[in-house]
Amino acid sequence: MSDTLMLLSGNHPVHRAFGEAIGADFFQIKDLATKNQSAPIKAINLVRAALFIPTGYKYILCESCYFYPALKRRMGLLGKSKIININCGPILQYVLSGRVRGLEAKMLKSLLGEVDGHLIFGEFGKEILGKFNVKAPVSVVYPFISSERFKSLQKQSPKLNSHRISIIATSDGYN
Repeated sequence: MSDTLMLLSGNHPVHRAFGEAIGADFFQIKDLATKNQSAPIKAINLVRAALFIPTGYKYILCESCYFYPALKRRMGLLGKSKIININCGPILQYVLSGRVRGLEAKMLKSLLGEVDGHLIFGEFGKEILGKFNVKAPVSVVYPFISSERFKSLQKQSPKLNSHRISIIATSDGYN
């Protein structure tokens, strides 16, 4: 058993590689609380997922899903594990923009206080997290792209004076 559990919510290959680099054990969350669920179903899935997170690890590295182990800590069931969140999802931007609001936003903000450290993809992520006044350490990290994708991108010749804009980011239509 490793001293680190990597908690997966999407199992992105780049995020997974962070866990592999440190020899983490992996745990894929089933029945995620998602943005399209009704409030009662979302609450049930949040609590259920939190309860199923394995314990006994020194560190829990989260794929942007800090709120599951943070809730388990609040319930007094996590033990001494340190929660480290890879801030790679849009959830905090959704809170800032008002897409997530009310009780859910309040809970997400509150549970940020349970996180012991943050890994942020780039300065923009650091800027977003800074708006939440977190006290935990923050480190900027840069993900990689696969060799195949890199070779494909090298062959591209963008027309920099064009009015077309390309964004290499998430497939989330809202953003």
